[in-house]
Amino acid sequence: MKISSDWVVYYIRSYGVCKDSSNSALGIAIKDVLEGMGCPQDPKGVQVRSPLFNEMHEALAKAGFAKIGFSYDIDSKRLPLFFKTLSERLGFVIE
Repeated sequence: MKISSDWVVYYIRSYGVCKDSSNSALGIAIKDVLEGMGCPQDPKGVQVRSPLFNEMHEALAKAGFAKIGFSYDIDSKRLPLFFKTLSERLGFVIE
């Protein structure tokens, strides 16, 4: 399956964690964790516009959510490990 870094930023922000981290810093952490798990960017190096922004542009922009991100291929069974590793790296817990 594909997962986009902008969606992960949105997910993190929706829990009110990492308020002092920029979207870019979160994106780098997301990239590092996914690459460390062997999940490739697809397409490589091409930013994609968040589908969330097509629907809720103004509200999300005001809230500081990411407008663009990168897509990665990940096996859906590995999503729990991804979020566990990411939360450990960023120092938060989402249950």
